[in-house]
Amino acid sequence: MATGGKREVTVWEWMDEQIIWQPYISHVSNYIEQEYQSGLKMAKSPVIPLANVDSAYNMYRVDTKHMIQEKTSTGFCRSVRRSIYTSPSPLVDGIIWEWEVKSGIWQSYNSDAAQQIESAFMKSNGSVTLNTTGLPYHVDLKSMKQINQVTGFVRSVQRRVLTIPYTANSGLSSTASRRQNHSPHRWLSNKRFKNECQTSKASDNVIDTFTSKVAKAKNEDCPICCDKMTSPSGYDYQDSTVLELSKCKHQYHRACLLKMYEMGNENGSFQCPVCKCIYGTKVGNCPPGEIKVETIPTPLPGYPQCGTIIITYNISGGIQGPEHPNPGKPFTSQGFPRRGHLPDNSLGRKVSRLLQEAWKRRLTFTIGTSVTTGEQDTVVWNEIHHKTSMENISGHGYPDPNYLDNVLEELKIHGVVDEV
Repeated sequence: MATGGKREVTVWEWMDEQIIWQPYISHVSNYIEQEYQSGLKMAKSPVIPLANVDSAYNMYRVDTKHMIQEKTSTGFCRSVRRSIYTSPSPLVDGIIWEWEVKSGIWQSYNSDAAQQIESAFMKSNGSVTLNTTGLPYHVDLKSMKQINQVTGFVRSVQRRVLTIPYTANSGLSSTASRRQNHSPHRWLSNKRFKNECQTSKASDNVIDTFTSKVAKAKNEDCPICCDKMTSPSGYDYQDSTVLELSKCKHQYHRACLLKMYEMGNENGSFQCPVCKCIYGTKVGNCPPGEIKVETIPTPLPGYPQCGTIIITYNISGGIQGPEHPNPGKPFTSQGFPRRGHLPDNSLGRKVSRLLQEAWKRRLTFTIGTSVTTGEQDTVVWNEIHHKTSMENISGHGYPDPNYLDNVLEELKIHGVVDEV
């Protein structure tokens, strides 16, 4: 459905390591949208195996309820979103711009960068300097080359007309947000300005705590800036230092790690962009509230030999802080108090203890868009699943013999584990 005579398409996107939204290729995006719409009408499972549409995605599935993409072989998850793009936009016109990662392997530009390149192309401009990625890239539209203005590294680019266009917007209510192509913007966080010197010093301390300097860099691409680690960082042409993370051993430009950290919550912790190994103590942005833990003698289905632990959370609406999506804007809190149920046995008590620790670290809830109602700026679960019912009538209760192990894995992803 178009608004004001403008054309609209629905595009599913995933978040990459640089916190940039990348569109799925059109036939995969269209398949996700088809299954998503079918699920809305017929109450189907929200989990969509992508192997059904493209064998290249045979290890991936998308959960449209929790808005994540999971790699089934490792359990690694990325955020996904459903967006509506309005003309003028290359995606609406069935155009994508790509850069060559390696010989014969192409990666799509994100929508902001593609819009900027397409606009220059349609105006017959000979070149364009990108200002949407935070990296100093210049695209020569005559030679179809992308040049890193710091390192001089050159990659090929191409403009491709899609044989399968993106799905026209159906107009049905959904989790989608409209993306209009106004002035392109750099991928900076919406946090309040901080004293640059203080921020830089604190960032240095955090990064240096968990890394060691590499004497001889590998001739490989830095996973953050995509330039060679034998060259200076795309974020600082004067700094060619390469660091190795202490636990997982992945390597990055030091300047790239600093930029990544400064664009996050700057709370003393960060995650490896490649494997998501957590360094420091991860802290979330759950609004303030109360937690209460109690036990009752009533057993849960599947656990007849013990009582039940009930964890009750209560959060009231308020005003979003600088760490939230829309600072200064009100947020709501629907459905509180919310409860989680656990068997009162040794494993259940362990999970209870870790859930309480997750609450202390502000990891249990966040502010976002409700996948149930579509309401924006409201308190939502933060990917740590709870059994909100004792029985399984609604699908959120017991029996479920795998739940305790599954939630321990979810807590582990957030860095909440028993200290050894």
